[in-house]
Amino acid sequence: MPLAFCPWDDAAGGVAMSNSSYFSQQIERCLRLAQACSDSIVAERLRQIAAEFQQQADQLAERAMSSSAMSSPHAIASNGSAAGDSNHG
Repeated sequence: MPLAFCPWDDAAGGVAMSNSSYFSQQIERCLRLAQACSDSIVAERLRQIAAEFQQQADQLAERAMSSSAMSSPHAIASNGSAAGDSNHG
């Protein structure tokens, strides 16, 4: 069952969450609830939601790493030279 409102998804009308601690807190909360839950179906769904939050956190980290690499003056160009290096020979 997909979530009706995803706070990290701008397309869903939510506010983009750029704070990794948000995802960490939600992951911990879901796993804690799953462990305490006596209904195995609900517990499994909570673990799935935690995994979805983990995927979002991973994507956020990847975007942050790629954007910081692109903004770095020492980023490596696709030809292997340093960005801004005019010597291609």
